Amino acid sequence: MWAIFIIASPITPATAQPPDVDVPRLRIPVTLDGEITGDEWADAAGMDVTFERDGLTYEGTIYLKHDCTTLWMCIQVEDDDEESSSGPDVMGDIVGVLFDANGNGMTDAGDDMAILFHDDHPMDMAITEDPSQPEPDDEIGGVNNVKGESEWEAGLYTFELSKPLNSGDSAGYDIALSPGDEMRAMFIYHDPGEAPEAPPFVGFILSLESCPVTISPTSGTVGSTVTVSGTGATANGEVRVYWYGDFIATTTANAAGEYSVHITVPHNRAGPMDIWVRDVTTGDADWGMFTVKSKIVLIPDKGSAWWWGDEIVVRGTGFDYYDLPHEPWWAPSNVTIEFNGIVWTDITWTEGDGSFEARFYVPDIMPGGTYNVTATDDFGNSASAPFTVVPKILPWPSSGSTATHVHVDGWGFAASQSVTVTFDGINVTIFEGVMTDPEGRFGNAFKVPDVELYHT
Repeated sequence: MWAIFIIASPITPATAQPPDVDVPRLRIPVTLDGEITGDEWADAAGMDVTFERDGLTYEGTIYLKHDCTTLWMCIQVEDDDEESSSGPDVMGDIVGVLFDANGNGMTDAGDDMAILFHDDHPMDMAITEDPSQPEPDDEIGGVNNVKGESEWEAGLYTFELSKPLNSGDSAGYDIALSPGDEMRAMFIYHDPGEAPEAPPFVGFILSLESCPVTISPTSGTVGSTVTVSGTGATANGEVRVYWYGDFIATTTANAAGEYSVHITVPHNRAGPMDIWVRDVTTGDADWGMFTVKSKIVLIPDKGSAWWWGDEIVVRGTGFDYYDLPHEPWWAPSNVTIEFNGIVWTDITWTEGDGSFEARFYVPDIMPGGTYNVTATDDFGNSASAPFTVVPKILPWPSSGSTATHVHVDGWGFAASQSVTVTFDGINVTIFEGVMTDPEGRFGNAFKVPDVELYHT
């Protein structure tokens, strides 16, 4: 069923050397949604191409960039027909990227493929034996590491996908590239209704821009620890690290010019930030990218839902995306707080560093259990944290003599369940019995039984 490409021919025409493409480092993050939004591909290598084979041609554009760990690809193809004409068994038109992993210029065992169907079905595939029969990695002991989505609008397909440069796939079916490497690749557009056995393609030699500075991990929240490392510094010389333009750490390279230093992510708005490294001796500098993600902390992380509810303090960091248009640039962003999907409060501002603090009360309509509290800003940055609703009862009055009429209200219990109320071990539940409502609340009345005086 996976014989979707017949690719037994050389990966590029034997009579022509494929052109080189310098694949730059990513500066602008990409959302894989099948749409080119804003300038998200403005920092990529962009090539106008013609997919062609046996007289069949399609015009298109290919965009490529990498973030030192992942290859990001956008393939646009002009095709007036959104639907494949080959019947319901075919999952629409397809793009494929065939990587010449063994470097021999041929499509054969050991090569790797990334495929994206028009129905947003990304697949990681391997050439194991027959070049016309690529096999899905996750069906032969590997892992599907390809992600992507596609859209068709007004005669234009847009396929956005990503694939790790080196996934570490233990089964050995994936490419193993490092920044600075080169590899041949063939980009294929397959309309099964037009060319069921000979899809048109275009080939390139991809040259990945090197990454002298390594950031690990490449994303995280304020307060997390990041390792900045690299090579090529002056032997035994000072290396200084800057968060954007602010000094944040210093270290000394070893005799081989290698260095490594840990930094703590400072308060910062959401989005990508450059971490610069400077060799103090030579003045040479280079950068790596780190993406700040949103985070919220709840204080406390458990409480009760009653008449007023216990107060929760929500502290957020890493909101209010830094690079989006803002007039003025320091203008605050609105943040909405939701408790289990219920909009509970709006914060009308964030601080200049993307942080905020909000206070609200546990809603009294929640049965006992654990719920998500979510904060979302105007730019779609969002973070969640769990909050546990615990039971609470309030007797009224809270003191009195024998035969005093007492009313007990309860909140945060399991929904629609029977409840037993006891006083000093004596069952004082009303005759008809007590059930919680769908929100975990109940009420019960009783008269204080004859017990020891001044007893609680």
